[in-house]
Amino acid sequence: MDKRRWNNLARRSWIWVTILTLIILLYPVEYQITRIALVLGGMLSWGGALFLWWKSKAMRAGLCALLGIPAILLFLPGRPVDTEMLTQAYCDSLRSYRDTRYVWGGENQLGIDCSGLVRRGLV
Repeated sequence: MDKRRWNNLARRSWIWVTILTLIILLYPVEYQITRIALVLGGMLSWGGALFLWWKSKAMRAGLCALLGIPAILLFLPGRPVDTEMLTQAYCDSLRSYRDTRYVWGGENQLGIDCSGLVRRGLV
């Protein structure tokens, strides 16, 4: 396969993986398989973008910075826990789902069920 056809195939694959990842991100029902698919899709979308735009220094730097920001945030020091603030944040989170339609197994603003409401409030 010549280089032009390979790049065209890679670009189409990247577009489809990114679109499917966005659909999974918007899907209201969360299972273990959808979480795994979301993580894998995100990694493939990021890696595909890095592969496709490797020659562009600005894009390469932006994509690496995009990966570096969460890594830096993971290593920041923690802070003491304020239980009253956590309780208030939990209640506010639950209130934000008021008037959200019921979807069996749903866990986001597009649709939620009773166990998803408690779980999302904790998240």
